[in-house]
Amino acid sequence: MLFSVVCSFGQKTAIYTDNYRTYNEGQDLYDKEKYSAAQDKFEEVVKHIENNQDEIRINCEYYFAICALELFHKDAEFLLNRFVTEHPDHPKGKSVFFQLGKHNYRLKKSKKVIEYLTKVDPYDLAPDERIEYYFKLGYSYFKQKDFVLAKGNFYEILDKDTEYKAPAVYYYSHIAYKDKNYQTALEGFQTISCESMFKSIAPYYITQIYYKQEKYKRVIEYAPVYMDSVSSKRKSEFAKLIGDSYYYEKKYSEAIPYLLEFRKGVKATRVDNYQIGFAYYGIKSYESAVKYLGRASTKKDALSQTAYYHMAESYLKLEEKDYASNAFRAASKMDFDPSIKENSLFNYAKLAYELSYNPYDEAIKAFHEYIEIYPNSSQAEEAYEFLIRVYMTTKNYEDALASLERVKNKDDRMKVAYQTVSFNRAVQLFHNGEYAKALNKFKDVKRYPVDKKLNAESLFWIAECKYHKGELDEAISQYRRIPNGTRSCSYIRFSSGRL
Repeated sequence: MLFSVVCSFGQKTAIYTDNYRTYNEGQDLYDKEKYSAAQDKFEEVVKHIENNQDEIRINCEYYFAICALELFHKDAEFLLNRFVTEHPDHPKGKSVFFQLGKHNYRLKKSKKVIEYLTKVDPYDLAPDERIEYYFKLGYSYFKQKDFVLAKGNFYEILDKDTEYKAPAVYYYSHIAYKDKNYQTALEGFQTISCESMFKSIAPYYITQIYYKQEKYKRVIEYAPVYMDSVSSKRKSEFAKLIGDSYYYEKKYSEAIPYLLEFRKGVKATRVDNYQIGFAYYGIKSYESAVKYLGRASTKKDALSQTAYYHMAESYLKLEEKDYASNAFRAASKMDFDPSIKENSLFNYAKLAYELSYNPYDEAIKAFHEYIEIYPNSSQAEEAYEFLIRVYMTTKNYEDALASLERVKNKDDRMKVAYQTVSFNRAVQLFHNGEYAKALNKFKDVKRYPVDKKLNAESLFWIAECKYHKGELDEAISQYRRIPNGTRSCSYIRFSSGRL
């Protein structure tokens, strides 16, 4: 009996020793990341130990399931969840959900990561595992757009010098940027700007922050050296940030190359075309300015009105007055910017006068329009002067008088113009033999009796009209009222071409 007991004990000891050896072999293979071979060893031990509560068997069940995770076996999650169910109080059970969280992180299943890692107490983990826990849980919240919880987890490891520090700083800074906490974001991105993983993206965010803070000089000082190193995906937008900054600082020649670079990667908008057109206008490259400003003026809005105005000015510099006139006219018909509307109308009127359309009909119409809309403008006096010049240049006195009648509040300049045009129209009718009409026009000279000399001269012509009408007594009476020297002055006026 003693021999039998000893033999039985010896057999059990040998079996236990064999299982322990196999378990150790499995552990060694596991540490070398030979998970398939290790799993075979752990499975062999489980088959040979019938006691479910045996510590070696329990450990083998755990590592068998972990190997399944590492090998991406479909039953891995089932095996680990079963382990927790069958051994709820076992110390290794505390790390099961952590392992499941890591596994789903590799599978990019952020919802599952959150499901498992939120079941883990991070203080049950080793220090390096705790850092991994915070990062992977934070990243999963980030992917699920729960930025508040993501930020909290990243914050836990910002000052930990580990492999997760740089990416944690990046995502934490990204969230701060999104929340418009620009200074916090800036400091974070500056910290990782030299990290190989982020050196192509950090300068982009730093530049964006300076730009959003309207620190355009800082953009100009910082960003250009990174133009070639920034990621190709962001190169166009990066160029836009630099180009805009030069533009806002009115450094147009420096802005243009970056704005052109931006256009290579995107479909330009009307605003983009206006900006580059105005930059060319700013450096007096008027042909290019016209090219791009024309692409911006395709709708009836404030942008088009401004674009038309600068196009017109560019055409003037190019001595293309016909095109300038059309552009000024287009800008004058829009009401978005009152000052542009006023200046455009005035310039259009002046060009109509210079180009002598119809003849002068457009100029007369434009100057009347300007005076009626802007009677108190600082340029109104100049508009009056142009009108007077038009009236005295054209022989169409009847239409000129009709135009003068439209000016409601005539100043002395316009009253003299009315006298002069009425006088000339009356003489014109007189020489056509239309004495009755001429008589009425000569009387109109006294309607605004500003120019006394014209008033006196009209007396002579009234007498002449009555004489030719056969009203001799009235003619004699009229002649007697004429001041000395008036008749000779009238002939001088007529012969000199003033009529």
